[in-house]
Amino acid sequence: KYTYLKIVRDPIKRCISSYRHAVVTKYAYQQMSETLDRDITPEMGFSFATFLHFLSLIDLRTANIHHRFQSHPLDNYPWHRFILINVNEVDLIETLSALDREAGLPVTFEADEVSRESSRDERRYANPKAPQESSSDSDIWKMPLNRTMMDKWPHESAFCGPEPLAIIKRLYRTD
Repeated sequence: KYTYLKIVRDPIKRCISSYRHAVVTKYAYQQMSETLDRDITPEMGFSFATFLHFLSLIDLRTANIHHRFQSHPLDNYPWHRFILINVNEVDLIETLSALDREAGLPVTFEADEVSRESSRDERRYANPKAPQESSSDSDIWKMPLNRTMMDKWPHESAFCGPEPLAIIKRLYRTD
């Protein structure tokens, strides 16, 4: 009898985070330029809409780990126990510590030993101090952003209007 423990992120937050990471670290510029058949440079940046279009053209089963599906064929195996932890819904350290205690194991980390900033850094998704946009009428997701704009990076809600959400849900329907 085996237990399957899987740790995931909310697909919407993960997609927004991977967009920001792609803009900031420049790891996706070359592949995006090749896939979209146009120059995308760090100076000009790219929009979330462009990023979603790029994701729609690549194989998300084998893509870069930042974009790849979180689902796996092992998810469908009839495990004795299947534990799914969504780090956007629960505190990872507290949940793992509770599982350690439940199994009668020494607790690996106590929640107060781990910095909350390191376990869940909201800056990965967007600027938490930015004013929230009205998700129903924001076109910010269509505007190119680049790494020089990090101090003015929009709030996560700017990327969560009906159109981008529908695209993300379609792209990551298995997650």
